[in-house]
Amino acid sequence: MLKITNISLTVFGYMTEEVDRVEQIIKNILPFEISNDNFTHIKSFSQFGDKFSIMNYETENYEEVNQIMKDIGKNMSKTEKLKIKGKLKKLIDLDEKKIYFRLNKFDLYNNEIIFDEGNDVLKIEISYNTYNKNENNYDKIENLFKLNEWIN
Repeated sequence: MLKITNISLTVFGYMTEEVDRVEQIIKNILPFEISNDNFTHIKSFSQFGDKFSIMNYETENYEEVNQIMKDIGKNMSKTEKLKIKGKLKKLIDLDEKKIYFRLNKFDLYNNEIIFDEGNDVLKIEISYNTYNKNENNYDKIENLFKLNEWIN
């Protein structure tokens, strides 16, 4: 059996970007209002003195995790679903029991889900638990993503 236990959404905001717009990126991906208990906003400086922000929303709440997963899948285009299907095994770390995705943050601001391998992205980290280490977890993860409409 495989169960998603945690989901984390992280985005960086740079000094040339409006903080409200960067925060809106996380709000656009969530199908519910942000809970301040689960949202962190850290302001810092680079080694060259440039300002930047790190915003993170993380939850272990089973209902919230499922809502986020289903909402992303529901709002994803068929093209993006095909990208995920083709790359799913590369995005899974079986040892860490994590799945990693990157979504283009500028497209997310416009409510479009586009996968991106660049640096200026919303990073999604999904943690899962499995009870039988000998099972083929790739198949179980693929089935989970089919259920949540991430892949066809």
